[in-house]
Amino acid sequence: MRAKAVLCLALGLFGWVLSASAVLAQRSLADGLKDLADQITRGVPSEKRGSIAVLSFRNLDGDDSMLGAHIAETMTTYLFQAGYRNIIERSMLDRAMSELKLGQSGLIDKETAKKIGKFVSADYVVAGVMTDLSSQVSLNCRMIDVQTGQIAAVAQTNIVKDDDVKKIMEQAIRRTGGGPEPSGPSRQPQGQVQKVNDIAFRLLDCTRSGETVACDLTATAETKDAYFCCFQQSHLIDRRGRELAVSQIVFGRQRGTSTCNDLARAVPLAGQFVFEGVPVEDRDVALLELSCNFKVQFRDVVFK
Repeated sequence: MRAKAVLCLALGLFGWVLSASAVLAQRSLADGLKDLADQITRGVPSEKRGSIAVLSFRNLDGDDSMLGAHIAETMTTYLFQAGYRNIIERSMLDRAMSELKLGQSGLIDKETAKKIGKFVSADYVVAGVMTDLSSQVSLNCRMIDVQTGQIAAVAQTNIVKDDDVKKIMEQAIRRTGGGPEPSGPSRQPQGQVQKVNDIAFRLLDCTRSGETVACDLTATAETKDAYFCCFQQSHLIDRRGRELAVSQIVFGRQRGTSTCNDLARAVPLAGQFVFEGVPVEDRDVALLELSCNFKVQFRDVVFK
């Protein structure tokens, strides 16, 4: 009897230890994402850290969700705190997905990550998958080197499916349910397109922040590889005829008051023209003129 009692006690303690270990293996959402960022950071030496793009995590079946978007935003913050100072903006990633027609492509593989990374001029792409389990959500992510397509770092953690996580997941279910899509402006607005010397310039939008206006666009060589430069003579002309010169041009990895870039045929290159000192009362301009090897003009441009 005594031996049997000891055995039962031992089994009970063993079961308790296993149960406690399983609980301890699960982390809160914030702690789990911090752990993922730390694992990714440890996987790449500091001297090799370049620009990164953090994509929304996908469900195991490839669907997007509110939780996946939240994870990407929080991971971006933690990676910045860990030393990654050049992180691609979410708006640029949305445009890349739209331009490359990847919005409904499901899970992100190596080739897809390479396309996205090259579009937004990132050195690395971070993509992840969520697996919904009964009491937890398992997260697996990879950092992919855009140049080689090789995996530079991997990370895995489990988060507790607590009330906060369930609430975010329920929002995703309601959003993707059978109701009508929310009204309002498109998340990836498509604007004017001007074609000059076999290069198509697509104006995506011009966004205001105080007296600063940033105009985002893409340049695509249509039939053959191309080379072009844009210069500080690029300007806005408002409704009163006043001219405002560009303060910064960004194309690919080039940044300054002038840039020169190679274009691979049929591969869009993201760019941005920034103007400072735009009067706050102005809601649009009569003309946006890009001074490159040639002139590119967009008329009646409205600010967001």
